[in-house]
Amino acid sequence: MNKYKYICIIIHIDLCAVRGEFLLKVAVVGASGYSGVELIRLIKQHPYFELEAVFSSSQMGKPLDSIYPHLDSNLMLEELTIEKIAEKEM
Repeated sequence: MNKYKYICIIIHIDLCAVRGEFLLKVAVVGASGYSGVELIRLIKQHPYFELEAVFSSSQMGKPLDSIYPHLDSNLMLEELTIEKIAEKEM
């Protein structure tokens, strides 16, 4: 049986004005893999994106920056379930 790796980006438009600009709150599913880490790096550099949540099935419960210190993030990798993603208020 083939196992497929996937990455999903969840973007929620929030009309929260910061310095007169709008931020898009973003959650990354599959955040502990190579593509997820690169996506997080790009999101953190973008002036209009705010990283709100990160999900992982293999590294859940660990701080993101304990696995990838260069990301300098205080987010915890959350359990990857549809219910957890759906309950995330962004």
